[in-house]
Amino acid sequence: MKKKQKAPIVLSNQELIPSVIGVIDDKEKSGWLVLVLFILLIAFVIALPTVTTWIQGESDITYDPSSNNPKPNDPEKPIEEVTFYDISDSLEVSMDGLLYQKFKIQDNMFFMEITNVSQVQSYLSEHKLFLELYDEDKTLLQRLKLPIDNIRKGSSLPVTFSLNNTDSIRQIVIVEKNEKDYPPVNMTQGDDGTYSLICKTDTNAVEYLFDEQGKLYYISDMTNFSSSMVGYSEMLVDYRQKTSKYNTINGVEANLIEIGTGFTSTIILDLNQIDFMNKTIRNVLNKPIYYALNTEGKVVSFELSALNYHCS
Repeated sequence: MKKKQKAPIVLSNQELIPSVIGVIDDKEKSGWLVLVLFILLIAFVIALPTVTTWIQGESDITYDPSSNNPKPNDPEKPIEEVTFYDISDSLEVSMDGLLYQKFKIQDNMFFMEITNVSQVQSYLSEHKLFLELYDEDKTLLQRLKLPIDNIRKGSSLPVTFSLNNTDSIRQIVIVEKNEKDYPPVNMTQGDDGTYSLICKTDTNAVEYLFDEQGKLYYISDMTNFSSSMVGYSEMLVDYRQKTSKYNTINGVEANLIEIGTGFTSTIILDLNQIDFMNKTIRNVLNKPIYYALNTEGKVVSFELSALNYHCS
């Protein structure tokens, strides 16, 4: 039998040449592009309701506590820009051409004075300013709406508020608020689809009527004063004068009934007939509880609560 012969192994010094096994097609890169576009599409679908709401001009966007989106401003909590002041008799706060001073708490009353140090007389009436009272932990105790009076340059306006509790008040904040940040309010709906809101103090009851869209169109203001109250005579003279002035305005009906133990004042405002664009009429009806046609219920409720009214 023939023996198998082994083939000789030959070593070569020739440089190795790489062999091409296959070519990667550039089309594989397109997969990453498709993935990126898919992610962007999902993000757009998620954001679409918010974008649509913003385009339509709606201001109330639902806040989801489980989301990472920041919560809209809560009027019960001060925003970061506000400044807290420790209350004292010597405290003076200068803001926007107004000087706030002579702060004092006595017998469940809060006293202060506002002085106009600028040329602008109407700053209070053109801005919604609030005085907020806090304890030492910066917890809001009470919110008070500042008056809407015009103040001449160099003149001062004394301001007095009744307080719910004076023991814990340590700091104050003076802040301007925007109506869009006011919280919503639940109002009573009648059988005809309209809404009502009643706000009361010890001597005053005001009923506000709103149409089916929640826009104000009617105000009924009833006040009862007892002759035993402090300052009764001055108050009676004031209401006599107001009654006469109010009855000169189209859309306003004012009645004053005087009895031996006091008086009752009833003022009806049909806002559809009142020309609030008329400056003279605005000046006569310059009362913080009176509002123009189509005012929202949340504005009335929030601001009257800051005037120590209880609204329901």
